[in-house]
Amino acid sequence: LRTADRVLLKLAQFEAKTFNELFDAVFQIDWFDFLPIDANFSIHATSNKSQLHSCPAIQSITQKAIFKKLQKKYSQNHFSQIGPKYEIFIKIEKDQCLIGLNTSGQSLHKRGYRKKQSTAPIKETLAAAMVNLSEWNQNNTLLDPFCGSGTIPIEAALIAKNIPPGLNRSYDFLKWKHFLNIEQLKEIFHQARSSADYSQNIKIYGSDYEKYPINIATDNAEKANVSDIIFTQTKFEDIDFSKFENLTIISNPPYGERMNEISEVRKISKKLGEIFKLSNIKSLNIITASETFEEDFALKANKNRKLYNGKIKCYFYQYSKS
Repeated sequence: LRTADRVLLKLAQFEAKTFNELFDAVFQIDWFDFLPIDANFSIHATSNKSQLHSCPAIQSITQKAIFKKLQKKYSQNHFSQIGPKYEIFIKIEKDQCLIGLNTSGQSLHKRGYRKKQSTAPIKETLAAAMVNLSEWNQNNTLLDPFCGSGTIPIEAALIAKNIPPGLNRSYDFLKWKHFLNIEQLKEIFHQARSSADYSQNIKIYGSDYEKYPINIATDNAEKANVSDIIFTQTKFEDIDFSKFENLTIISNPPYGERMNEISEVRKISKKLGEIFKLSNIKSLNIITASETFEEDFALKANKNRKLYNGKIKCYFYQYSKS
């Protein structure tokens, strides 16, 4: 999965308007099928438009019900909780409860290749989504003129080479030996690794006006096994776009909220519009928090999607030339 934050194993779904109803429903789950006797489990609760709105109270009642169920099974009152980690998510929306076990551990945007990052980074999952939403394919050229730590070019290269994004990281479920089929798991990992085509030729470029992020991007690309991405220290105004064929730009320019003043961001948007109109760029895809981007760019986008970069509301503007 390239764009999901986590994978939850759904354990139960029910309605609960009181804490007694919540306790009873949680208690009905056969927790000993999932949690070993030494499970180190934690509860994460969210609630929206529900009568049960106190997340600390929801977590406390859920934990109490789980312990009661385990005590009934194992005939003991104390549990060491020194074993593998289990994160239990309970989400309540309009009194409808969903309980799931987080199989992923850390959010799936943490691929394992980005040890360092530049200022105002973009999440790997969002970068992959932008690549998927664009018209780019591996036979065409891709350029990110504001590449920072290289996330967009790296995610594009992983897609082009069919490299599973999570090969360089671990997952919580790998330690849940009591109900895993280890041989099947080995076969799945073998298939995932053998599906990658590291020899696939790519035409992917990244540039930034500072040397530091380019060094980080190069290092990250090596860790992701896509070191054939070409990174250069270049101001975007100085790029010779005529040397690229079938060029797609996918980029995350500076936001006014983080790096530049609003006036500077607007200048960048205006310059991008001028370059797009006068160059051979086939398609351009920009994510920005700027509310005036189309006005500054001086051209209405073919498509405009609302996306979130972390908690920042952004717009994904897509332009294409027929």
